Amino acid sequence: MKYVSIALSVLALIGVTVLFFKGDKSTKQKPVVIAKDASGKEVIASGSRVAFIDSDTLEENNTYFQKKKKEIEQLDAANQAQLKKEYGTLEGEMAAFQQKIQSGNIDEKEGVATRDRLLGKQAALDKKRESMGSSLEKQTDDFREAWSENVREKAKEYAEENGYDVILLGNRTGNGVIYFKEEMDITKDMIKIMEEIGEIKSKPKK
Repeated sequence: MKYVSIALSVLALIGVTVLFFKGDKSTKQKPVVIAKDASGKEVIASGSRVAFIDSDTLEENNTYFQKKKKEIEQLDAANQAQLKKEYGTLEGEMAAFQQKIQSGNIDEKEGVATRDRLLGKQAALDKKRESMGSSLEKQTDDFREAWSENVREKAKEYAEENGYDVILLGNRTGNGVIYFKEEMDITKDMIKIMEEIGEIKSKPKK
């Protein structure tokens, strides 16, 4: 029997996400130009200042992210354990009912009443399973949205302070990022920014 299982993959982005396009009216910087290559795919034209953030590294080093991820995973595990126990109890009752029928130790009236009770119990348990799944999914979505907005705000501040036109969020293993110059990687800077506001605990030096 399959029980509810919702895997957390917060901000697991396929490809590359554009976090921020800088538009500083106070300086006459060259605007970001989206052009098309030979295949018709939209690309960022040369001349724009672009930076990259590795989402995997950022998430691994963020205390808040890891704590919330663990909380959701623990809640999921607790839900599954509870449902497994309750479904197991129901299966035991159904097996006992079946044995009574086969042995003839139950009359028709009691049989109908027991059958209806067990069907009602199963329907309520199925509804409970769906409710648990929906609740956990909502918590995951809310967390994903809040995390994404937090990263976006930090990226915007960084872009404004350092003169970047575009900051991309992706990961090194995803299909969307096949190459970038190392000097474009500002992941360490983002980790430092979040560390300064208490969202990341510094790892002890070896």
